[in-house]
Amino acid sequence: MTPQAGSIIILNGVGSAGKSTIARQLQAVARRPLLHVEMDKFLDMLPPACFGNPEGLVFSPVPGRSPPEIAIHSGPVVLRLLDGMRAAVAALARAGNDVILDDVILDGESEAYRAAFAGLTVHWVGVQVALDIAEARERIRGRPRNRIGPLAARQGAP
Repeated sequence: MTPQAGSIIILNGVGSAGKSTIARQLQAVARRPLLHVEMDKFLDMLPPACFGNPEGLVFSPVPGRSPPEIAIHSGPVVLRLLDGMRAAVAALARAGNDVILDDVILDGESEAYRAAFAGLTVHWVGVQVALDIAEARERIRGRPRNRIGPLAARQGAP
């Protein structure tokens, strides 16, 4: 017997917007189990040599932007990783699990998510935070290796 597919909640927002906190709160109040999948946990799988490497993930300043902006370039290693992450989330939902995906979806990536999640119930939730709050959170938490800071401002926090 094939289980009924679960649904996917995508929490999309800049770093330090509160996506993980929202996911944990949703898990606490939901009537059924919600699996929490964090994009950062997938990026943490990469070896350190992939950061700052065109094959992996490169953060570079955009000249002449005020406030400063950072361009994020995902090389083939990261693109394969994110394809795998989307396929894994889709497989979890197709197996009957309800999933919260905590992610930062960049320009041009939405179609890859729509394709991977075709036929599934998906709820898109934009998570926003004031820039000063995001920057304060970044200072408190420190900076993981898959981020450069202050990242929230550079990802477009209001």
